[in-house]
Amino acid sequence: MRTIFILILSATIFLQQTNAQGCVAIKSTGASFMLSHPEESSKGSWQFNSSARYFKSFRHFSGTEENKDRLKLGTEVINHQASLDLSLTRFFNDRWS
Repeated sequence: MRTIFILILSATIFLQQTNAQGCVAIKSTGASFMLSHPEESSKGSWQFNSSARYFKSFRHFSGTEENKDRLKLGTEVINHQASLDLSLTRFFNDRWS
């Protein structure tokens, strides 16, 4: 635990520049955080949630400038992301699930 703390502290102190990931596709929607209101769920009940999302990315940027030449030349990278979130929640009472 102490070693991990020292590594994180060292990385934070000595990092001079950070860079973004580049292409950031849409993250999943987090179905488990979309629970019913406690008053709507009865003690001992179950709730099933599902959500799906599809994302396609083909545009390229250098900073704020779009590189439209890549699309014209056919050298663009096309990213596809499909996600499916499933959750099953058990309600113990109106405060715990």
